[in-house]
Amino acid sequence: MVPKTVKGRRRYIAFRITGNERISLEELETILKEAYVGYLSRIPKIIEFDGTYGIIRCSNLEKEKAIEMLNRIKLGKGRCNIETLKTSGTLKSLRSRTFKYRSIGDCFD
Repeated sequence: MVPKTVKGRRRYIAFRITGNERISLEELETILKEAYVGYLSRIPKIIEFDGTYGIIRCSNLEKEKAIEMLNRIKLGKGRCNIETLKTSGTLKSLRSRTFKYRSIGDCFD
C-alpha cells in the first residue's frame, strides 16, 4: 500500500453548470484539458457528471488553482458558467453536504 505522503492527498470539488445549455461529459473533459494545461501539474479528474452537476478530484496542493480555473471557464460563447459549490476531502461528506436536498441517484448514475 502506498503511503499518503507519496500518493498525495485528494480534494473533491462539487460544481454546477449555470445557464441554459447542457454539455456532455466529453465536452467537459475537453474544456478542462484546454483550461488546465500548463496551469496545473495534473488535470483534475471528473468523478461524476450529469450534465448540470458534477464532482472533480484534484490534489490538495492545487485545490485553490483548480477552483479558480473552474470559476473562470465560460461555456457556450459565454452563456454558461461553472459555479463551484463545495470542497471536501472525501466523496461521502461532499455528497451528503452538497446534494442532501436532491436524490443522489437522480443526480448521478
